[in-house]
Amino acid sequence: MNRYSKFNKQIDIEERLIKDLNIKKYQIEECCSKFSIDIDDPFIKRRYFLVKDIICSYYGLLDSYVRKEEKQYELDNEINRFDEIYVDTAPIIQEDWFLFFTANVIPHLRRRRKKIVVLEKTMEEMYGIARNEEKDLEVRLRAKVRPYLLKYLAKKGLLRTIDTGSYGIADDHLVSLLRRRGKMRNILLVTQDRYLSERVVEVGENLNKNIEIPHHSLFDRFFKLSTQDEDIIKKVVVCELLKNGDLLRL
Repeated sequence: MNRYSKFNKQIDIEERLIKDLNIKKYQIEECCSKFSIDIDDPFIKRRYFLVKDIICSYYGLLDSYVRKEEKQYELDNEINRFDEIYVDTAPIIQEDWFLFFTANVIPHLRRRRKKIVVLEKTMEEMYGIARNEEKDLEVRLRAKVRPYLLKYLAKKGLLRTIDTGSYGIADDHLVSLLRRRGKMRNILLVTQDRYLSERVVEVGENLNKNIEIPHHSLFDRFFKLSTQDEDIIKKVVVCELLKNGDLLRL
């Protein structure tokens, strides 16, 4: 049974969205018109979470994706030592997982004055997916609306895009960029792409080879300072984005 099953009955999606998101009817109609979504289509009526995703991305409405404090604390522990947090194409358009991740990482980005980083090539990939009729409709819709969310985050000072040129594919651009940037900064890459993650993990391992782990006394080891150092020297780390915005270190 998928997450949409309990909404398969004929329900008024507009009323639910107005109540859940505290928005006006005209906002729903404006957004649906923008993305050619027929709110009365039976296919759409069974996909409340998809329509909610599209509307929240379009208007930058993320409050309903904020999780409990303990989950935010776990996320903060994952990202606090990284200078830059890069996100690949696939996590951005994977269901509503990126909305959960973004909603819960925003307070930590603001407090630590950090930003999510997305390549212009990643933006290009999303535009390409949005136009690809062979892709699933839900994937195309998310690829079409996510740039609006990214632009909203950029205006808030929470995201920046990097232009690495137009030649080649986004994966190659990411690997090359992280190889250079990883010499100077601690970097986290969030991706769903196994092949890309393997390439970036290899980059991280090569960058770590010439770093010497500090020697610790028994007192230091008792308080696990050595473990902290071993974590710090990992210059480039890859995490997979999971449901509800959780991260799994690869």
